Amino acid sequence: MKHSWKTLIARVSLVLVSVVLAYPADRTPAPRPGTLKGDITDPTGAAVAGAQIHLTGGNGLSRDIQSDSLGHFAAPALPPGGYTLTTAVPGFAEFAARDVQMGPGANVNLHIALQLSVEQQQITVQSSAQQNGLALEQSANAGALVLQGQDLESLPDDPDDLAADLKALAGPSAGPNGAEIFIDGFSGGHLPPKDSIREIRINQNPFSAEYDHVGFGRIEILTKPGSDKFRGIAFFKLSDAELNSRNPYSLTKPPYQSRQFGGNVSGPLHKRASFFFDFEQRDIGESAIINAITLDPALQIASLNLPVATPQRYSSLSPRIDYQLSANNTLTARYSFLDTSTNNAGVGRFSLASHGYDRSERENRLQVSETAVIHSKLINEVHFQYLHTGMHETGGDFSPTIQVAEAFTGGGSSFGHSSNTVDHYELQDNVSLVSGAHQIRAGVRLRDLSISDYSQRNFNGSFLFSGGLAPELDASNQVVVDASGAPVRVPITSIERYRRTLLFLQQGLSFTDIRALGGGASQFSVSSGAPLTAFQQFDSALFVQDEWHVKPRLLLSGGLRYETQNHIHDWTDFGPRIGFAWSPFSGRSGQTNTVIRGGSGIFYDRFGENLVLQTLRYNGVDQRELVVRNPKFFGDVPSIDRLERDHTSEIIRRTDGQLRAPYLIQSAIGVERQLPFKLTVTTTFLNSHALHLLRSRNITAPLDSTQNLNPTNVYAYESTGILNQNQIITNVARRFTGRMSLFGYYVYNRASSDTDGPNTFAANQYDLRQEYGRAAVDIRHRVVIGGSVLVPAGVTLSPFLVGRSGAPFNITSGVDRNADTLFTDRPGFASTSSGPGVVATRFGNFDTSPGVTTMIPRNYGQGPAFFTLNLRASRTFGFGEATRSKKKHKGPKHGGVPTAAVLDAGNVNMFHDSSTEHRYNVTLSVVARNVLNTVNAGLPSGNLTSPIFGQSNALASSSNTEGSYFGDNRRLQFQIRFGF
Repeated sequence: MKHSWKTLIARVSLVLVSVVLAYPADRTPAPRPGTLKGDITDPTGAAVAGAQIHLTGGNGLSRDIQSDSLGHFAAPALPPGGYTLTTAVPGFAEFAARDVQMGPGANVNLHIALQLSVEQQQITVQSSAQQNGLALEQSANAGALVLQGQDLESLPDDPDDLAADLKALAGPSAGPNGAEIFIDGFSGGHLPPKDSIREIRINQNPFSAEYDHVGFGRIEILTKPGSDKFRGIAFFKLSDAELNSRNPYSLTKPPYQSRQFGGNVSGPLHKRASFFFDFEQRDIGESAIINAITLDPALQIASLNLPVATPQRYSSLSPRIDYQLSANNTLTARYSFLDTSTNNAGVGRFSLASHGYDRSERENRLQVSETAVIHSKLINEVHFQYLHTGMHETGGDFSPTIQVAEAFTGGGSSFGHSSNTVDHYELQDNVSLVSGAHQIRAGVRLRDLSISDYSQRNFNGSFLFSGGLAPELDASNQVVVDASGAPVRVPITSIERYRRTLLFLQQGLSFTDIRALGGGASQFSVSSGAPLTAFQQFDSALFVQDEWHVKPRLLLSGGLRYETQNHIHDWTDFGPRIGFAWSPFSGRSGQTNTVIRGGSGIFYDRFGENLVLQTLRYNGVDQRELVVRNPKFFGDVPSIDRLERDHTSEIIRRTDGQLRAPYLIQSAIGVERQLPFKLTVTTTFLNSHALHLLRSRNITAPLDSTQNLNPTNVYAYESTGILNQNQIITNVARRFTGRMSLFGYYVYNRASSDTDGPNTFAANQYDLRQEYGRAAVDIRHRVVIGGSVLVPAGVTLSPFLVGRSGAPFNITSGVDRNADTLFTDRPGFASTSSGPGVVATRFGNFDTSPGVTTMIPRNYGQGPAFFTLNLRASRTFGFGEATRSKKKHKGPKHGGVPTAAVLDAGNVNMFHDSSTEHRYNVTLSVVARNVLNTVNAGLPSGNLTSPIFGQSNALASSSNTEGSYFGDNRRLQFQIRFGF
């Protein structure tokens, strides 16, 4: 009976939703009028107050409205039909949106982003958005994805799931380091609650010199500003195990419940200021699934499948104030606070409960932006961010860690007591200037990080057990011999080596005898020294960008970006960017329906602070990491003094003296086409060539594999890696008109590299030629589709589909044959399926014997495909008095809603709004993650000595093949939202 109340909630919720969805639509024969509303901003994102907007309809209707002090406008009580909206503001290009369709009772949002007027003799250049077609402006590329309004509803509410889906939307085009997320133009920090997000832009203006990161893969999130009237939202969301399917990798269905509540409120402070405040709390009774291979009390190899509670709590709040300093100056200030905690973090898959730790983190963020319209053709924006984060991790068991390679990780937690404090300062100053047919933008960015990191990681020591060749034992644990009396040697797994160690220790054998019988740890490591490391990281960037309207149908762009940082000696990081957009012909009424667009640029990556931290900490002085190969002890850890007297080897981290900042040369050419039914299709060929990618190498590894470990093993970060990638990307989009919106893409991708990141070690430290092969991002096919559709009974369905082919994974022999302290050795191909050192698998026959010189390619394995479909069904009920037309305001020319990034120049985005024409609205929703309950297996084990080689033991996530958290079985969430 302990779940009876949950069952009751589930049944009542299902009945309620059934009633909601079955409730008949309005049956009155006369078509209900709709409402057209929206906002109008200048190129900086600042609201334009007092703008005169003229609205005409094919039914003879003509109406003049005016934007209020915060740039909002509304036209209620519009009969169904098509409308044309025009506006002209001094200093800006004229704007026109044609064929805006209003359905019965529809609520359509229209965002107007004005563009500075561009003048040139004998050439009249107008914003492309006037034409209700495609745009030439680079910031309005049709391949970009701009999500607002109802299209945001198709995305998940959980910030972790939201980040995963956004990275899935960005796709593999972001280069080897993946997509990067910016919030109001700033880097770093966590995602805000979805209800406080105004707009999400992905892959916009990919070759602008303003951005450091690759444009294909840049995710920009803009938060909501204040409003002219008091508005608010309150919500509650519930998900429970009674409503969800069982995780296929768990033998039992563990308890689960997620409760999420919060809301936001906005309104005026006085005639020059407004505010927006949001808050949210999530309590998640999650469980991690241990799916490992261990030993039972009789020392028999057995599977362990156990759910462990990992409760999580997230609390956040964020106030924002928009203040109009003067007619031409606006100020925005936003503060956000986030507090998170997780118990038993690090548990799951191979990691046992004893290896877990508790984690807590707090984040304080302050953002201030000031926008000055100095002249109708000159705008200056200043942005400042201060971000303070504090993180604490505490392990519950401080005994030595036991890592049995890809079988289980147990013993104590290697984290000990750890904490990290970061103070992040960021200052930006950008200037926008219009001169004739040129739109010039230039700026500077300064970033400073002050980091204090306290770590006792691996202070408790760690034993590593791998497999390899060993004498074969019979059922009585006796050595099997051949006809000549010599022991028969066979490959054994890592868990078998661990079993033999415990077995023969119980029998009182010496470590010499235990090792001769295939037992004993393969390696022991322990750290000691000063736990605290503090340092500063600084980087700066300058850029200039010019867009030149050569002709009405031809736009050229060019720019240059320079970046530099401390901790590496590289002062030549110049990144030129070029681009063009050409419309070869126009469609009916002069609309631009075809654009050929191309560009190329060099994009640099920074040498990250986490890598700097490793080089400063493990320098052989502040902290020392000692390593013992084939230790003659287990359980009791010798003292550091004794290990040093025994001439133990040491690992030191360094930066190669020739290290340079990695950079990516990315080039694209594509065709954008406007099709009937409001469809836009873009096909782009994208080539990426990366140089000086980071990887690691033991530069003091023994030359002869028969030698013991060198006294000092120097792990050096080097910038010697390369990547080559070709992609064909097809984007499809249909803005919300009528009853449906659609967005999505398909990518065909091929990528090869010799590194998958700074911590990638070669199999042979002195032969890097064999490392070039499939890159980890070499996922050949990927498709993402999302959107919204209005169905009968007033229900909105918002599907989100992600599918991809299998990702590659590395296959290793699981042993350290060359005494470099690394277990990255790869096997060779075997000509037969049997013999000494031969392992037969579904991926082929592999030779793991020490004499292998030609290894299999890197990332030789192929993982499983991925497919998931998420679905949201919602319906909104309105009550109370109907909203009236807004009064006209005689406000200043420009009003106070600055944002941190330039809005789409002339981009028109129309989305269905879930609100009604009534003052109060209640929305009931059902959200299903993985509605088809597809089993999406994670990457298989690639260690040949693992007892589950080639098998998966957890689900995959939608963002990548194996992220920091894992995918879901089918989960249902019920939501109720009240808005006014």
